[in-house]
Amino acid sequence: MPAARRSPNSERQRHEEVLRHFEDAWRGGRQPVLEEYLPADPAERSGLLVELVHLDLEYRIKAGERVTLGFYTERFPELKRDPEVLAGMRAAAEAMRKQAGITLGPATSETDDSTDDSEGEVTPPPAPEVTAPPPAPSVPSLPQVQLPDWRPETERLLRRKLRRYRALVATLAALLLAAGVFLWLLMAEHDQMRRERDEARQQIQQSR
Repeated sequence: MPAARRSPNSERQRHEEVLRHFEDAWRGGRQPVLEEYLPADPAERSGLLVELVHLDLEYRIKAGERVTLGFYTERFPELKRDPEVLAGMRAAAEAMRKQAGITLGPATSETDDSTDDSEGEVTPPPAPEVTAPPPAPSVPSLPQVQLPDWRPETERLLRRKLRRYRALVATLAALLLAAGVFLWLLMAEHDQMRRERDEARQQIQQSR
């Protein structure tokens, strides 16, 4: 009886699930072991192995490790059977190291079975060139503000107050004039009464 054929979709779904768990382990701060995520079936193992190596290589380089492809080919010799796959992995590893600013030691090749820790810490990327800041943009001159001329209004207020003062002075002058006239009339009446009294005394004396 022929063996049942596996659906490519179901196989891809299983691969995606394994890759997701593997990546979750890295994101959770653990270093997952590749062998624990590979299926026993050789038909499924080859395709999934390449993807797992890519993920593991990416996270190790991001963590600052100087890992090489020899770290994987010695553990999984089947990776050497396909030169195209190996060349693609080598190009991907070089691109990842360049982006992370990591360089391999002069005595280390891509296929060495090591993580190249002999050269010390990760070589930092070159510092960006410092350029002079662009000149500050010229500040446009502010338009001159034309202040309102308050002189006409001030003159009107002064004239109004002056008219009030003149009216007050005229009123006071009229009052003083009236008081003077009243005083003059009072004095004139007093003189008239005194003359009449004197004349009356003279007549009385003459009649005696």
